[in-house]
Amino acid sequence: MDISEVIAATSKHIVKLFKQACEALLKDPSSIVAREHWVKLAKNHLKIFNRAVKHGDVSHNTLKTLHSNIAHLKRFTALLKNYHVGMGNSSSNRVQNKTPSRRVKWEEIESSFASRIRSGVVMNLKHKDIFQFLADAFSLIKRRIKNLLKNMSILKVKTNFCGEFIKKSNEVEISDYKYFNTRNHTIDVGTSLVEWFQEFVVDKIFNKLSEFQERDSGWALYRIISLEVNFNKVEISTGGTSYIELPDPIRRKHACVNVKNNDNACFAWAVMSALYCVDKNSCRTTSYPNPWNVLQFSDSDMPMQLGNIHKFEKLNDISINVFGLELIENKKKTKHFYRTVPVRLTNSKRGKHVNLLLAQDKYYPKLKDYEMPPVTDSDEDDGSSSDSDNLNFHYVWIKNLSRLVASQTSKHKGTLFICDRCLNYFQSKERLEEHTEYCEQRNKCKISFPKDPLLQFKDFRYKEKTPFVIYADFETLLVPFSDRQSNSKTSKYQKHEAYSCGLYFKCEYDDSLSFFKSNRSESCVQWFVDEIEQLAEFVDSKLKNVEELNVQVDFKDIVNYHYCHICEKKFQKGVDKIVRDHNHFTGEFRGFAHSNCNLNYKNVYVVPVICHNLIGFDSHIIFKDIAKNNRVSLLPINKEKYISFTIHTDTSSELKFRFIDSFRFLATSLDKLVEWLGAEICIS
Repeated sequence: MDISEVIAATSKHIVKLFKQACEALLKDPSSIVAREHWVKLAKNHLKIFNRAVKHGDVSHNTLKTLHSNIAHLKRFTALLKNYHVGMGNSSSNRVQNKTPSRRVKWEEIESSFASRIRSGVVMNLKHKDIFQFLADAFSLIKRRIKNLLKNMSILKVKTNFCGEFIKKSNEVEISDYKYFNTRNHTIDVGTSLVEWFQEFVVDKIFNKLSEFQERDSGWALYRIISLEVNFNKVEISTGGTSYIELPDPIRRKHACVNVKNNDNACFAWAVMSALYCVDKNSCRTTSYPNPWNVLQFSDSDMPMQLGNIHKFEKLNDISINVFGLELIENKKKTKHFYRTVPVRLTNSKRGKHVNLLLAQDKYYPKLKDYEMPPVTDSDEDDGSSSDSDNLNFHYVWIKNLSRLVASQTSKHKGTLFICDRCLNYFQSKERLEEHTEYCEQRNKCKISFPKDPLLQFKDFRYKEKTPFVIYADFETLLVPFSDRQSNSKTSKYQKHEAYSCGLYFKCEYDDSLSFFKSNRSESCVQWFVDEIEQLAEFVDSKLKNVEELNVQVDFKDIVNYHYCHICEKKFQKGVDKIVRDHNHFTGEFRGFAHSNCNLNYKNVYVVPVICHNLIGFDSHIIFKDIAKNNRVSLLPINKEKYISFTIHTDTSSELKFRFIDSFRFLATSLDKLVEWLGAEICIS
């Protein structure tokens, strides 16, 4: 492994250490000497990181990781220095804290990208509101853009927002840095910088933040970290060629015809090479008719965008499939290979069909979502590239799909018949034709399967029915309401007030313990909270009480039992430790089981509380009263809506009540659900 890659890998760990130290030092006003020591350490690490950035043989992944971690170290340094300088209660310090220079700070970042003019990061020192932070950041960015435009007429600007996010996992709060970048945008002397920043930076970042937090991930923005800004050169096309050489491993397969065009119409020449196939000089444009005399194109079709290919198909009655190449590395990152994947599939195959390969001039290893460096699916969909945003593309005709993809699908050395939708292979043309009819109707993309050939269920404790469950519902009235908040533009004139609550407690093993209660009053929500507290004590007492096995079961009877009743695997005589399993609530014998299976087959200390339309209705009514005297954990969609929330009780068994929404499983009204049950099932 390259020395700079080692530094990039360890830099993540170093940043975590500095983060912990910085948080501890900022809480202790008397740690001036310690802060100076950590500032000196940060400067030493920055020198090492900058040396690695300048290293000649550094991968794109390593560079992006180093850039992000350099920005973090500079922010920690600025926070420690800023805290020391800003100590005291003098009026001058209070005035200084009101100036933008005390709230944000610009730091330069060295870059080794060829097209990069300048890189820097706006570090957050005081802000808690993202819009105020971006407003202060704009004043620093605007000044630098104007200075650069004095020496050059046009440039591209790209930003990358970094925030610290938190979520709860297994009752433990974890934090991580997440990155949200914007597309490169071209700016010249006539560009309105205010409009550009609002439309292409503020709005884009805020939309991505909202989408990420609403994606059922559980992550919530905890702290604003920084805004990285990259200024890049604009490579203005002079009408030159779009020709790109194929990677050597792909070129050696002799599966593609790559026409050396001298214009930006590589798509047209690739289609012509497929329609007018020649044996000699297939890479020359002179071997084919002029595309504009044979094919029809819409206005400004070249270079051809993937989204415009369907227009070309209609105009020329030709169907087009487009494939791309992914660069895959092994775990040790010592070897890599190219994998062919579908990029664009036609809706219906026509009489004339062409398979094209969309080649790139640069390839980078495939990254995971939100992995540092920040490359996400949304970025790729937007068309933003992963280096200095100067990726070039080139269309090539796939003459022999079998030769191109055979090595990635099978070890068979002979000719394979490949489906050009799902890339599955067949030994005969007849089998492929049978499959094609089905594939066109079903498969809109390539299907990938897990590497592990065996997937099996392991959490056997979830096979057991939950012993207790609560069903609850609330009814409300709309009452007049006057909103006295002067700072809000929205005028609220009505609000929901609960006047009735129904609660049904269901016991799975003893129906005599089940009951229904209701309350009609203005305090019905508080009544519901009190009922939950009483039920917590009742359920806790049942969970603590373990009934003994109520029948005599002899181990001699095991000859009649060949399988574990929990995991359903066969017993191995003399190897497995076999025990008797019984219901802890009733004492009934359930069967023989492996010892490990029996130990893991525990009672679940969670009582589901099911409300219909909890997310959109009931949670807004009851959450405030529930959270007053109870510890609550959330699984949020956003700040106002929660997929579920859990009450943690103070009982000895640490019982939990988990509120879930039945509407997510039965997406219709309760009235309809009752109708579908039938009259004979309903109880009056």
